[in-house]
Amino acid sequence: MAIVTLTTDWGTDGAYAGAVKGRLFSLCPDVTLIEISHSIKPYDIGHAAFVLRNCYKLYPPGTIHVVGIGGNVDISNSQAQYILIEKDGYYFMGMNDGVWGVIFDLIPTEIYNLRTSKNGDMFTNAFPELEIYSSTIHKIINGKKPSEIGVKMPSMNMKYPTIPAAGDAYINGEIIFIDSYGNAITNISRYDFDSVHKGRDYNILISTVRNSISHINQSYNESSNGSLLAIFSYSGLLEIAIANGNARELLNLSVNSPIRIVFDDKKPVTIVGQRT
Repeated sequence: MAIVTLTTDWGTDGAYAGAVKGRLFSLCPDVTLIEISHSIKPYDIGHAAFVLRNCYKLYPPGTIHVVGIGGNVDISNSQAQYILIEKDGYYFMGMNDGVWGVIFDLIPTEIYNLRTSKNGDMFTNAFPELEIYSSTIHKIINGKKPSEIGVKMPSMNMKYPTIPAAGDAYINGEIIFIDSYGNAITNISRYDFDSVHKGRDYNILISTVRNSISHINQSYNESSNGSLLAIFSYSGLLEIAIANGNARELLNLSVNSPIRIVFDDKKPVTIVGQRT
């Protein structure tokens, strides 16, 4: 049974998602449809990229992931394209707007332009997702290969995630996403931290030296209610939170707020479980 996921900025109280679902079920009655989110911030491809990047590999191989962000494509613009990507055993559909560079670690090579069909017909519908995505999904489910559906492209538009800057005794990063609980996820990975840590004491400074953390939790419940904490989320990225509170509101955080980790060369510490 085919699985299709939807990650969009269409909202939950409009007709867009309902129309696409109706069309898709009419074409593919046995499809399993998963709505990852219709609450992506309008036009915010960074938000969509973070959500899909951190969940797409948890679905079974062969899953078709659809990203619907930012409204219609202007078909008079040759650079505005709907594309189909085959990568890591999955299929992806969306606009050629750079979002894929943030989703994938490695640039895909199997990229197909869906703006023009194989027989040369141009899609001009006022709601192209309704026609293009559903039609493409139907073809994939019925065994057609991407090369039989679209026209292969040599490359695509790419945006890249920001990466932290690191020195011998510091890491400078930033907040890249804030979830519905007000927890702030940074672009500092566990690998980044371990590469500089080397058993030393450290302080995590959130926007200002007044907001400082000197310990990274293994679980949220290590901290008492209202306490500021840091933890590596399941995605492997450092997260700043307040136990049973909202870090965004209480610390006035936003995407791009700075995060700095300073390591103390004078105070080596023993890592529990480390072999000597």
